[in-house]
Amino acid sequence: MPVDEELECLREARRSGAAPEVFLPVVERLSESLYARALEMTSHPEESERIVGESFQKAWLHMHEAPRGASLDVWLRRI
Repeated sequence: MPVDEELECLREARRSGAAPEVFLPVVERLSESLYARALEMTSHPEESERIVGESFQKAWLHMHEAPRGASLDVWLRRI
């Protein structure tokens, strides 16, 4: 699935009241790269884990605010 379609599918799932578990495949796919980026920025593993967790949580809660046509992984890195 193209990345812009992935974000749109997740946006629709969130809008329709789907459980956050529908977001798990994204979490599993992007956790390592987001963690590596956070670790690069902070140099602290625990802080990096917290940042990644908060980023996914904010993404789920604010899915409706993601720019149309945006790449999900790029949007997550900006959070």
